[in-house]
Amino acid sequence: MKVNVGLIGKGKWGKNIEKKLKVLANLKFVYGRKNNLKKDIKKNNIEWIFVATPNNTHYKIVKKCIQSNVNVFCEKPLCLTYEK
Repeated sequence: MKVNVGLIGKGKWGKNIEKKLKVLANLKFVYGRKNNLKKDIKKNNIEWIFVATPNNTHYKIVKKCIQSNVNVFCEKPLCLTYEK
């Protein structure tokens, strides 16, 4: 049974990951920039979010996903400062 996943990032890596996710999982959405992530996580019963965005956006996106009780796969680095 395939899991419901979402992808954030439409750039070079996002496109590569999207191809694989379409085969391996139920890809419910692919986001570029601004979207209502928390609402769509609940609406689509998302179990995993894949983050393939610019490095400076990882922390904020991953934090929202974790607060929504969703598993996260994030391209490295997870954050840019030790404090985060």
